[in-house]
Amino acid sequence: MNGNAVVAVPMTSALQEGNCHVADTTAPELVAFDVDMDALRVTLSFSETVDVPLLQAGEIQLQGEQVRGGSTQVLVLGGAEAVDDRETVVEFGLTTADGNTLKFLRSLAASSATTFVALLSTSGGAITDTSGNEVVAISEGSALAVSGFTADTTSPELVAFDLDMDGAALTLVFSETVQVGRLDVGTLTLQSSGVATANVHTLDANVSSSGSADGTMLVVDLGIVDLNELKRKVGLAASASTTFLSITPATVVDMNNNTVVAVVPTAGQAVRVFVEDTTAPQLVAFDLDLTAEELVLTFDETVDASTAAAALFELRSNATGSGQTFTLTSVTVLSTDDPVVTLGLSFADLNNIKLLAGLASQASNTFLAMAAGGVRDMATVANPATGKTLAVSGYAADTTRPQLVAFAANVNASTLTLNFDEVVDAATLAPTALTLQTSAGAAAADMYTLTGGLSTSPNGLQVVVQLTVDDLNEIKKRPGLFVNEATSFLQVAATLVDDMAGNPVVPVDNAGALQVAVFEDDTTRPALVSFDLNMTSEELTLVFPETMNITSLDVTQLALQKTSTVGAADLAADRYTLTGGSLPAGAEDSTVLVITLTLDDLNELKRLEIANGASTTFLTMTSGVVSDMRQRQVLQLVNGVNARPVTTYSGDDTQPVVQSFDLDMHGEVLTLRFSETVRAVPLDVTALTLQGAGGSSFVLTGDSTSSSPDGAAIAIDLGTDDLNAIKALEIANTQGATHLALDENTVRDTTGLGVVALVDGANAEPVAVYTPDTVRAVLERFELSVNGTAGVL
Repeated sequence: MNGNAVVAVPMTSALQEGNCHVADTTAPELVAFDVDMDALRVTLSFSETVDVPLLQAGEIQLQGEQVRGGSTQVLVLGGAEAVDDRETVVEFGLTTADGNTLKFLRSLAASSATTFVALLSTSGGAITDTSGNEVVAISEGSALAVSGFTADTTSPELVAFDLDMDGAALTLVFSETVQVGRLDVGTLTLQSSGVATANVHTLDANVSSSGSADGTMLVVDLGIVDLNELKRKVGLAASASTTFLSITPATVVDMNNNTVVAVVPTAGQAVRVFVEDTTAPQLVAFDLDLTAEELVLTFDETVDASTAAAALFELRSNATGSGQTFTLTSVTVLSTDDPVVTLGLSFADLNNIKLLAGLASQASNTFLAMAAGGVRDMATVANPATGKTLAVSGYAADTTRPQLVAFAANVNASTLTLNFDEVVDAATLAPTALTLQTSAGAAAADMYTLTGGLSTSPNGLQVVVQLTVDDLNEIKKRPGLFVNEATSFLQVAATLVDDMAGNPVVPVDNAGALQVAVFEDDTTRPALVSFDLNMTSEELTLVFPETMNITSLDVTQLALQKTSTVGAADLAADRYTLTGGSLPAGAEDSTVLVITLTLDDLNELKRLEIANGASTTFLTMTSGVVSDMRQRQVLQLVNGVNARPVTTYSGDDTQPVVQSFDLDMHGEVLTLRFSETVRAVPLDVTALTLQGAGGSSFVLTGDSTSSSPDGAAIAIDLGTDDLNAIKALEIANTQGATHLALDENTVRDTTGLGVVALVDGANAEPVAVYTPDTVRAVLERFELSVNGTAGVL
């Protein structure tokens, strides 16, 4: 008490405790706790120092009410992170799972009024003091109210997104729980790159939505309109490298209404997982408009309009195809990439369809069969459409009246050849509707209306009228009428003829009388009487009314075409000029000329599908093709004026033959050469068998494909799997050990005849040109097992 200092006791001679020690038996108590929802941390304040390493988060229960009831929201903590020991105060971070659960439960830890804690004692209590005394439990019936509460003010962030173009789903992953009810789909913009770009699409909240619950992951179900628009825009969402997302603060809010951090278009977020569209498009409906001359196809997704393959579309008179049918040969794509594709029908196809009276003449006999691959979708690896047969949904009959576009007059043959802009019904022809006159706007004295006449022409673009003797004599009696091209005009009444839909011809009045295109006066100049075509014997037979000088024959002045009129835009596809041909050895001057066609000309005719039937075989010629014995040149046959239909047509009944095949293992190409043009579609690659030495063989799979056009040679690109299988079996590894077998269904010629089969052990074809594989193998990966004894290369 006098301020004297205590005598020091050094550590080397510390005093021993006496017998007066009393152990600590008082249990610690939780006197206060704080919750910070922004930092996701909890602070516990105890009555004495506690043993922090013994903290058991699973004994701590947060609850939304002081007295737990049946509807009280509660959370037993799943763990504690970053524990901070401050003797009587313990601070720790909530796990991500606990933090998101608290934000998900709207009536728990949303404010100080909904934040209480209970300390359970199910497995030793939440914590003990340094003497091992278990903390005093706090029952869920009288939970401790929070002392300090900090609300969540941190904005959620988009951490990743996935796009499934096959499943039509956009998955958004956020840094914390967000409210799905506040998701604004209309602020989600997909873009083709991470920087500002014009190739973007913002989702439409009216068609795309989310059925997810509140959480860190929201799945947006893409509506068909949004999905099709994404597919339509080439280069957008076609692969992972073309898929980025931007969002705005209005996109979504967290559970405390904090707006999400924007992802601006100039720094778009790259997709995490991208699933490509692998679903084949389906044809769901079609319309046929014979007035607009259009075929409208509706698919269940956006398709690449440019891939429409005319040859894979067949119009049918019934669903089974047992009635009349017509396979399209050419179409013009009139629309952009879209679920709805509009195709313009070609002039030839349109008229051939109209000629089939029981086909597409009304809705009840209009069906469409589309073979697989008729069109392809927009996927990077395009999916071929599934084959399907449908009844027409919308049908518009032909209401356009036919027009007389040109006519030829042959006074020698007593004929008028009338050419129309569409096929007409020859049975409705009334020659008395024709008035011959000397000029447009002629006086009555310079006109003559026919009193009769007949025609044996079939329905078509061209009708030949045989004049009566009386009418012909009356014409000749009138000076200045039909004596040359300048004096030959035609006036037409609407009763002349109807088209196949019953529409009458457009009348041609006196003032607009049509001038003759080709006129033949009463002379002896030779004219082709008829011609026959035999595609099996490969002969073209020309019949004339008089003996012709065979030394003057120039076959290159002859052209075959699909219809009597071939428009300028279709000349390359629908008309073909012969390049050669020959008469039989020892042939003499005659009225009948039999020309043997060259193989090149035959193959080109078959490739173009010209002269593949009587309805597609018309002949034109220049006047220089041949002369009679007096050197008078033959009368020309002009496209669109007087092209001649075949008289007798004999189809090709000879099967195509494989003449040779080449195998390039380096270039990975198998090339087949045939005796004639074959169709590249359909080509059954799986009917081809490569044979090696010792009886080994391999049947190609669908892994190998061909993009060759129709022709006498087809190149097949060998797929990687097929190539590896061939090499593994050691087939086709030398010239002498490479043969080919195939069945007759492998490929067909343009008339549908299958190829002559090549049979193993009978007539398997040896390779003609063999190119070995000279590419050295490259090690792509290896695996090494530490516990095993071998590695895998």
